[in-house]
Amino acid sequence: KLPDPNVQPNVGSFFKNPIVSREHARTLKDEHDSMPQFPVQGGGIKLSAAWMIDYLGWRGVEEGGVRVADQHALVLINESASFAPELVVLADKIRSSVKKIFNVELEIEPQAIALDL
Repeated sequence: KLPDPNVQPNVGSFFKNPIVSREHARTLKDEHDSMPQFPVQGGGIKLSAAWMIDYLGWRGVEEGGVRVADQHALVLINESASFAPELVVLADKIRSSVKKIFNVELEIEPQAIALDL
């Protein structure tokens, strides 16, 4: 489902699937019965970041030259952004909405590096 980075500039999966406590997962399941949940070693529950992003209507949204991929909600595509902060603005909006509705923190998967030019 991931777009070819040679055709559509992207870094693949942009958000990690979060792990929450069993109690928090149970509360979320009561509120959102179709939310996928997966037990993980150590007692936590892994949630689908893509499902939450889709649920909140982000798939296909474009802002500042960055678009949430139509093929997969975890992928952010650079359509015309010139600078990384344009990508970060959209990512932060997505993260804020997930936090507000699900009380879950999404972690960004790719690592940012600073270049001295």
